[in-house]
Parts: sequence; structure tokens; C-alpha cells
Amino acid sequence: MNNRKLGKCCPVCNKGITDQAIHCNKCKHRTDKSSLPRKRRLDNHCLDCGKEIDDRATHCSSCSKTGERHPRYRGGLVQIKGEHRRDRIVGYIEWMKSVFARDDWKCQHCDSNAKLRAHHIYSYAKYPELRLNMANGITLCEFHHQQLHQLFGLNVTPEQLKWYFANVK
Repeated sequence: MNNRKLGKCCPVCNKGITDQAIHCNKCKHRTDKSSLPRKRRLDNHCLDCGKEIDDRATHCSSCSKTGERHPRYRGGLVQIKGEHRRDRIVGYIEWMKSVFARDDWKCQHCDSNAKLRAHHIYSYAKYPELRLNMANGITLCEFHHQQLHQLFGLNVTPEQLKWYFANVK
């Protein structure tokens, strides 16, 4: 077999290897620096929790997907643990009940009183200072609340809400 047809030779044993080969089949010498194994860590424990891990990793499977390392991380949008759970915010249940009472426990779109939802007129996420302001709430039934968010996404603007009330029956 002619070594020139194969493209390159192993620098250790001089056996011919193809251009795509990572290592020589005869002596197992690696031919490409990018394929060299990573440096092994002496301490094989997770940097966050201390759990024993594979020596090539820096974090265990649990810690590798938390905070900034999580694929759905949104830049620290939720600052306080549990803040995204609205029922855990002090005063949220009272706000919701006061919106329902003000609107006479009826959907403001269809007058239904089944499966009511308190909708924030100004986005819950974008306007944290208005979260518990009763003027920032409106009562909708589950059907119209879902339909509203299906049309406009999570952050419905007051203009979109007005359009919805005027154009959707």
C-alpha cells in the first residue's frame, strides 16, 4: 500500500493514515491536537455542591443546569426565589379577590362567573410596582384569558386588551 495515497503518515510509526483519521490504528498515536484528551482535574468534585463527579467535568448534573448555566436562563429576571409563584407573594390572593369583587365576580368580556382569572392590564413581569394595584387588574373567565394570551403572548399590552374587547366576541 502506498502511504502517499492515504494522505499522511503517523509521526511515530510511519504507517499511512487517512486525512480523516484521529489516531494511528497501529500505535494509537493521536494525529490531531484538537482530539487530545482534556487535562484531567485532580479534584473530581462539583465546584458548587461538592458531589463526586467525572474527572473531566466541573459541575455535577444538577448544578450544571442552574442559574446562568441553565438553557432557559433569562438574565436574572426573577430575583427572589419563589417570586414567579404569584400565590406566594404577600397580598396577591387579596389583590385577586378584590379585583373579582370589584368586577362583581363576572368575566368582563362575557359576564360568565365560571373559572375566573384576574388578568394584569400592565404586564406582571414588566411592571412589578403595579402587581398589587387593583386598578391594574381585570376579571376574565378562563376561556377568554387563555384566548387573549394565545392571540398576543404572555405580555399583553393595554392596547391589545382594548382591541380584544372591541373585536373578539
